[in-house]
Amino acid sequence: MSHNLVAKIRGSFPRVHGTPTHVLKCGDFPPDQGEKLLYLIIPGNPGIIGFYHKFMKTLYRAHNGRIPVWGVAHAGHVILPDDVTKENSSASKEPYGLEDQIAHKIAFIKEHVPPNTRLILIGHSIGCYMILKILKQCPEFNVLKAVQLLPTFEYFAETPNGIRMKPLIVYFRWLAYFAAFLLSFLPDVAKLWLVKLYFWGKELDEGAVEATLNMFNPKATN
Repeated sequence: MSHNLVAKIRGSFPRVHGTPTHVLKCGDFPPDQGEKLLYLIIPGNPGIIGFYHKFMKTLYRAHNGRIPVWGVAHAGHVILPDDVTKENSSASKEPYGLEDQIAHKIAFIKEHVPPNTRLILIGHSIGCYMILKILKQCPEFNVLKAVQLLPTFEYFAETPNGIRMKPLIVYFRWLAYFAAFLLSFLPDVAKLWLVKLYFWGKELDEGAVEATLNMFNPKATN
């Protein structure tokens, strides 16, 4: 592994299926590489791709910069910059369900991944389930491999732990949503202070603070 390789993360907000979406990219396709390979990360819930900042860099360095690494956030889970919000004032702001998020990832691959690119899909938690659905619905995608990190069980609610945790998940979800709704009215400087206070004394990877600020978005906690 090349620890000295410069791995820079670039962020953008392209429209995906009509929805402005946070996308992170680490590295570019090598010009001397005949066949394009691409790592594409689909996050868990909340789908804030900034939490995978360090992982993306590590993965990029592991291949000596020969395979770019992209990550796509879930629709509606990331607070949009003011300029992006103004440019996309007509975009849908409705809550997105699981099937909507799957369609969103399919649209991203179709609209933004270069043709004939071989994909290595990496899913985390619910992102693993999305990948399984993507593979089933779009067998034409050129997927070399699908990697599942801590996958969500489809029938988790029926397991002993799922049965015990269901009341907590159901009621805590709305408590978290209400808390995020109230905190969303705080000025940005106050939100930043709370995040830094929470992480006080802890070593943070780059992008963690900015990613955590998105947790003040009720849509990310719902």
